[in-house]
Amino acid sequence: MGNMETVLFNSIAAVFFTAFVVAGTM
Repeated sequence: MGNMETVLFNSIAAVFFTAFVVAGTM
């Protein structure tokens, strides 16, 4: 597990979480 993979996974997870919240509020 490299630092790059962790940052990439966190950014993707944050985008999916934001999209899920926006879809849930709409």
